[in-house]
Amino acid sequence: MRKLAVLLFALSLLGGGEKSVIILVPGFYQLKQGKVLKGTVLAGAFFALGAAALVENQRGYEYYALYEKATNKDDAVFYRERTVKSFRRRNLYILGAALIWTVHILDIRISSGKRAKIRGKIEKNSASLGFSYSF
Repeated sequence: MRKLAVLLFALSLLGGGEKSVIILVPGFYQLKQGKVLKGTVLAGAFFALGAAALVENQRGYEYYALYEKATNKDDAVFYRERTVKSFRRRNLYILGAALIWTVHILDIRISSGKRAKIRGKIEKNSASLGFSYSF
């Protein structure tokens, strides 16, 4: 429930409604533009990777609980390795979802002309990326 509240708060900061969903959810812009295949692929991949990340996250915590309860060294090592593998997979799924979102943003940028702007700044110890879209 807390995650939903955070999402709704983020939507309200962006102006709420359809405009925010178009930016935040890959595939919605493409579907709105009539690019059904591209929109379906982007949305499907984004949600599938997000769901896989949630599953791996839960699995990792289950393995970690077993690791903490392990009574011998072999079990502890086994469950610790499983925990690390699950969290690595989770991170890869999150990275994949972020890449899908980046493709979505770039597609908006390319197909919408001057309405979308991407700004980036790289400094010695930090980097930032900003995106704006005017409706």
